[in-house]
Amino acid sequence: MSPENKIKKDVVNLNAPTTDRIIAVDCGTMNIVLGEQKGDKAEFSTIRNMYLPLDKDQVTMAELSNIDYVESSESIYIVGADAFNFANIFEKKVKRPMSKGLISPNEVDSLDVLALIIEKLCSKTTNGKCIYCIPAPSIDSQNNVTYHEGVFKRIFTDLGYYTESFNEAMAIIYSQCQEEQFTGLAFSFGAGMTNVALSFKSVPVVTFSVARAGDWIDEQSANSLGTVPNRITKIKETNTDLSDFSSGSKKEKRIREAVVYYYREMIRYTLDQIKNKLNQSTGNIDLPESLSVVVSGGTSMATGFMPLFTQVLNEYKDDFPQIKQIKQAEDPMTAVAEGLLIKALSKFQKEGK
Repeated sequence: MSPENKIKKDVVNLNAPTTDRIIAVDCGTMNIVLGEQKGDKAEFSTIRNMYLPLDKDQVTMAELSNIDYVESSESIYIVGADAFNFANIFEKKVKRPMSKGLISPNEVDSLDVLALIIEKLCSKTTNGKCIYCIPAPSIDSQNNVTYHEGVFKRIFTDLGYYTESFNEAMAIIYSQCQEEQFTGLAFSFGAGMTNVALSFKSVPVVTFSVARAGDWIDEQSANSLGTVPNRITKIKETNTDLSDFSSGSKKEKRIREAVVYYYREMIRYTLDQIKNKLNQSTGNIDLPESLSVVVSGGTSMATGFMPLFTQVLNEYKDDFPQIKQIKQAEDPMTAVAEGLLIKALSKFQKEGK
């Protein structure tokens, strides 16, 4: 039995370490997810990765008693779901510490607020261990994960954790492809990026990301309809069925229709990129005769996503190895964090760090 198989069993059967704190963190553009084994089970906590700044003279602490917020020496920031809800109520654009899967270059306060949000979720420790996810380099945009990776390493180190990074889509392979001996094609449809990994027995064969994901859908839909992206996000997450956009008010039907069109284009564009990667590597990759395809990420949670994904994927059946099965992660919101936790427990228990 491989270490990964053993550690998967550990997560399920609760043979957790009792001394040092070991955590796994999915550092997503829309949500940050913490995974940790506590007692007899793995537990996951989530916070929205967004904020609204307030001047300290605008509010009193009593007014913030029921609101999720973090505080710096100069400002107060409503964070998480409360920031999202307040932004929609007042028709403001919520601020995000991350953009397109990486640290935002446009928000002056992004690093400070991100550190405060992570501290709120993960807490400080004196002898912790952490594995956090990073995206693969993008093939369609000018991005470099070096700075992004370094910032998160510094944040977790400041909080007291010894930390290492791990590829986001490979984490899905770890959590969802145990029966396939960690062989499969994983898609992580997040908010800022879509990450893809082709793995053979836990060895990454192809990994990359593309810049079309949930935020891209929201931005394109908002531009088409003349509204703000977080208004699209709210309707997309609560009322959208990708197989039917005929219900609701006239305005809502227009929004849902636009969302469906851009969902389809996102899926098709991502599949085009993996097809191109495989074509470029013909003769250099010895692929299995059939592959399991696993889909995860918050953007894949829309009602009707899997039928739409399967429909589009069938258009590429001659371009990929035979597809053995297409499955959605058991919990698309926590699948990455679960895989990171499997990796973390395997690594840190074995090394005794």
